[in-house]
Amino acid sequence: MEDLHFYPPKIKNIFLLILAVAGTVAFGALTIGGLLEMVWIAVLLGILPFLVFAGASYGLFFAVFRPEPYLLLTEEELTINAYARSPIPIKWDDILGYKLITQGGQQSVEIWLYNEEDYHDLFAVRHRKFNRFSHGKEFTPFVIAWGQVKRKDRAKLAYELDRRAFGDAWDAGEDPTG
Repeated sequence: MEDLHFYPPKIKNIFLLILAVAGTVAFGALTIGGLLEMVWIAVLLGILPFLVFAGASYGLFFAVFRPEPYLLLTEEELTINAYARSPIPIKWDDILGYKLITQGGQQSVEIWLYNEEDYHDLFAVRHRKFNRFSHGKEFTPFVIAWGQVKRKDRAKLAYELDRRAFGDAWDAGEDPTG
């Protein structure tokens, strides 16, 4: 099997980066203006969106300018966020199944593992805490952001996930998940 690389959509991410930078500048100006004029409500209304937009700008900057793929599929494993400081390699044999889900208008592929605890150490403590905070409950951290795969590559990715995770069972027409 050949290694496959799936890259994020550059034009979409550049557009989102421009919006995030504009939001950072706008809410930064609101916050600084509030500080200079001592209008504390403006500071309070501006600081949280400023931090959110600044964080999004930071993340999108690296998504746009890094040459590494978002996903890497090798014979042995699927690597999510291959360009990140802490990529997540998942062995094909450890994948129980996956499901395309939509939350808040965003599609993602949630990956279920036979034993997720074996992989939890791959996540930094801050990511685990953020995931619990943002969703209010435990959930699988093994997610592929569908929008971070180029539109033209999504059908190939779906096919390769099936083929590599479930191999002969799919080829024989069986449902490997039971």
